[in-house]
Amino acid sequence: MTSIAYKGETPAKSVNRNLVWFQHQRLLKPSVFATHPHVFLASRCAGDVNTLLAMGVPAENVWAVEKDHNEYRHLLDSQEKQKFTLYTEKVELVAQRFPSKLHSVYLDYCGNLEGTRRTTERVVSRLPARTALSVTLFLGREQNTPEDREAALFQKIRQSTEHVVTLVQSVLYVSLDTTTYHSAMGTWTFYLGPWASRSKMKFNLTTYSTKDLKQLSSDPVAVADLWKEKLLAAKVRSKAAVKANQTRR
Repeated sequence: MTSIAYKGETPAKSVNRNLVWFQHQRLLKPSVFATHPHVFLASRCAGDVNTLLAMGVPAENVWAVEKDHNEYRHLLDSQEKQKFTLYTEKVELVAQRFPSKLHSVYLDYCGNLEGTRRTTERVVSRLPARTALSVTLFLGREQNTPEDREAALFQKIRQSTEHVVTLVQSVLYVSLDTTTYHSAMGTWTFYLGPWASRSKMKFNLTTYSTKDLKQLSSDPVAVADLWKEKLLAAKVRSKAAVKANQTRR
């Protein structure tokens, strides 16, 4: 599997993470968001832990998954302090053991679509209806456009579940590791189950300067305002599309 080792947090990854969890909160409603577990691939940084805790999720519902011993050993001290759940196994095994509980899953891969295909299929096949699912893929230097990757991922998820699948959000960003290697990433959020709106929220963080991303990453309120602005625009587009469809009829 094509992969890149990220040695630490970056502003773009931080902003993307907030956008993902804001969308999950919207899809699941605040009451469900706070009372159900959130599963995510951790690595040694586990930045999702602090984000979820700051959003009011109880520590027992923050489920970090990391199968690599060299990575999860760095999580043990913070896990002991913050009391979140740490699974040191493959994420598909976690999905297999708790198929009815997992209504919020974030598969933040440092890999391409083909290399992560089997894991995605096995996890998605276990997810119940009314689930928020986000997937981050490495775009790299391949010829496929982000739209091609999005379409291929959408098809793979639809083939792996019996539930209706709606793509509700996309985020493109460039993540920078300590070797100054620029890597293009895409994060797509889906809802499994009936969903009224077909309008997708789109964020292109590659148009932001490093300075702007640093400012955003240090101010979750500003990220929330950006997300709400996109949500309002998406709702307007959705209403316009419904009205246009009714007019054609």
